Amino acid sequence: MAFLNLTEEDVIIQRDAHPKFETQLTVKLRGKELDQLKVGLTDLLLAASGGGSTSKAELRVDFPQKWTVFWKIRESETRLLLAHPDQDSWVGTVSLTIAHCEALVQRLEQEGDLNPVVVSTFGPTSRMGNLEVIIVPVQG
Repeated sequence: MAFLNLTEEDVIIQRDAHPKFETQLTVKLRGKELDQLKVGLTDLLLAASGGGSTSKAELRVDFPQKWTVFWKIRESETRLLLAHPDQDSWVGTVSLTIAHCEALVQRLEQEGDLNPVVVSTFGPTSRMGNLEVIIVPVQG
């Protein structure tokens, strides 16, 4: 499993209620951190499309405020789930189909586009999900 530690970086995390998915995680990333996430997701795609098992394609990202998000490739459907194992920690799982992950990476690759990237909008998602993830590129 690949690992990306952004706990000490200039990353802004915001948790809000979401009308459909219950919880919305907004992650504001500057250039360096956004580039690290893009590389991690690209590596995730390469691992999944390299003929190996998609169950081994996983990226763990630790964010400030005790947030951990596991990015995975899933064969059937995209699913975004949130767990709250301890009073002050949060664990999200973003399991994407290959097509969904490819579309997300392509969108993140668009230089200069500072519009929020809403993960669930890049393909169909499971109704079982309880999390929306929004990545906001920040200039500077």
